Amino acid sequence: MKKALMVLGIILISMVPVVILASTVYTLMLPNIYQSTAVVSVRALGGAGCPNPCEHCGLSASALIQTEMAILESKPILHEVIKRLDLQSEWGRDREKLPRSVACKILRNSINISNRRNSPIVEISVRRDNPDEAADIANEMVATYRDAKRAQAKMDSVELIDIAEPNRRPVSPNLFLNTLLSVAFALGMGIVGLILLLAGLNKKPPPVPR
Repeated sequence: MKKALMVLGIILISMVPVVILASTVYTLMLPNIYQSTAVVSVRALGGAGCPNPCEHCGLSASALIQTEMAILESKPILHEVIKRLDLQSEWGRDREKLPRSVACKILRNSINISNRRNSPIVEISVRRDNPDEAADIANEMVATYRDAKRAQAKMDSVELIDIAEPNRRPVSPNLFLNTLLSVAFALGMGIVGLILLLAGLNKKPPPVPR
């Protein structure tokens, strides 16, 4: 039993540098992901002749913001962005176009629409493995959305605050955080191994003769 504890302890201790090295190599092999964000203001006005929206108007404004955020990631907007940027060809392989449904799924998984604490400010963030592509998609999302509002004669309800710029610093993978977590895990495993090793080396004192 003690021998088994010693062997297991030695194995766990010897695996400490292997775990750290493997985690670091795996993180370095992951593709870099870049994020770009465009910011717009969606005016949520109260009723006509209501310069200071009352509580009821405020609730309506909040509902409007949520509705506009849903429109931003709706299929009509996404399909138009895919068409304008020719993402089916860009993301296809061997010169074959990607099915629009697949391209739409990829695009939807790449974007994040958020609202700054129920304010009129809406952020459109895009994460891709190409910083220029991330910025292009974010800006095209805004352009497509504004064109849709123009068609509805609601252009004055959307204001571009900040265009998306290519961000050359990847947001993932986080080498420092991943390495720190792997070191913490490996150290914990090493401590368990050391405890097992010491338990295996521990010898009970011989019984005292009576």
